[in-house]
Amino acid sequence: MKINKVNLLSYSIAFMLISFTNPVYIWGNAPLILMISFSFFIFSFFCNGSLVFKKDLYPIIIYFIILTIYIFLPFRPYDNFKIYYFVFLIACYLIFFVKDEVLVSTKNAYVNIIFIISIFTLISSILFILKVPFPYITIPSETREDNVIWYFFSIYLDSQLIDFGSVNIYRANGLFLEPGHYGVYLSLALIFIENIFKNNKGKVLILAIFFTFSATAYLFLFIVIVSKYFSIRKIMWLLLFILLCFSFYFIPVVNRFINDAILFKFQNDSVLDARTIGVEYIDIHNYSKYLLGQGLLYIEHLDIVVSDYRRFIVSTGYIGYFLLILFFLYFFYKAFIYKKIYILIGL
Repeated sequence: MKINKVNLLSYSIAFMLISFTNPVYIWGNAPLILMISFSFFIFSFFCNGSLVFKKDLYPIIIYFIILTIYIFLPFRPYDNFKIYYFVFLIACYLIFFVKDEVLVSTKNAYVNIIFIISIFTLISSILFILKVPFPYITIPSETREDNVIWYFFSIYLDSQLIDFGSVNIYRANGLFLEPGHYGVYLSLALIFIENIFKNNKGKVLILAIFFTFSATAYLFLFIVIVSKYFSIRKIMWLLLFILLCFSFYFIPVVNRFINDAILFKFQNDSVLDARTIGVEYIDIHNYSKYLLGQGLLYIEHLDIVVSDYRRFIVSTGYIGYFLLILFFLYFFYKAFIYKKIYILIGL
């Protein structure tokens, strides 16, 4: 049987990029899994003969090289260059030189992988709602204090169970560390689907987003739908519909569900607070100290939790933060010029 080299390369790129998002299957074995993934990518890359030099990309490639060297070069006090950083960078550089047909195929491969993850996640969620017994299996995680639990075909966090009367629901994680992360990856997959409400994969991904109970995922889903289906007039009607939906918030059973599943994150002592533990130990306005940053391992050295923009500033400095913002602004500009909404949402 003849192997489709374009599909082979596309799936290797999609799988490798998903692997770099730290899914559960690489926990504890990150260097090994990423090296295997990268080796498969390199093999597929050269089998395909896809090396194409695109002169219009030269400026952004040079800028990306400068940015990544600045971020990952171990010149700060608490830097620690790891081999899979190097693997990640080489992979990113090579992706700039693949053929356009491979990039189009990679989008489809990414959608298919996320779709398969979502099918198994939804099956697991339904089994959990039905209280189907399964051995209590915890998965060690270096980045979380709560328990990561394996249930049939997906994982969930014991700190993010939702008690909705007689029904217990867990926020869907797929194979990722946070429901919000999973929701963003789902939204990105939806961008690549033409008619999300007529396509079976689109319907499954939307249902999976609902089970994340993630405000961020819901916001991204809203943006995707608006960008795909609505003109200015339709947007006005949509806003009216949203106001109508908000009126249901005052119905007791709906109010309880929204408060327990979504809004609890914005209250005191919530999940968001747990993401900034010990932030008072860093003086973010100490510009001389954080001009170049203290290194990628500085937060771990202080043994605190900082999961917002301040982590990047403390690690790579205001210079690194400024370089990253410029990088994003370039893609925002290109997205607006060429009307590529998926680039904007992907960023």
